[in-house]
Amino acid sequence: TSGDCPSYRVGATTTCDFSNTGLTEESKNMISEVVWGIGGYPTDMAIIDAYYSFVYMNGSYSYNNNPVKWTGYVSLMHPSDYGYATSGGSTQDRTSCVKHYLSDWHNYSYKDCPGNDWLNNNSLQWTMMPISKNSDNAIYLNSG
Repeated sequence: TSGDCPSYRVGATTTCDFSNTGLTEESKNMISEVVWGIGGYPTDMAIIDAYYSFVYMNGSYSYNNNPVKWTGYVSLMHPSDYGYATSGGSTQDRTSCVKHYLSDWHNYSYKDCPGNDWLNNNSLQWTMMPISKNSDNAIYLNSG
């Protein structure tokens, strides 16, 4: 319920207190333990669309032969979750958004993609997808 939580830098922590928030016991009983794909992206450039993000998540790329599967109850989202959560809009429909690089969604011509994505909260969000070329990078979504 409280203690030290991971911060934005590898190995860094910050004090956190969830004693008045979080999941109820009823909610906790609705969550099953599952196997999550945590395969990584094979280069240091995170230029990826929702489909290939999903492919790499379930793939075998990892830094130093780290595991590509993790078993747990709750995890961070994956870039493919974010990509597939858009409904698109008048300038770009959902199909066009899903097929386009997530890194280009900040361009004006793709504003409907993040603007109509129910996982977009306009803040930095870490994902569970590592960049497998090195030991300390993961793909994140920035507020832009």
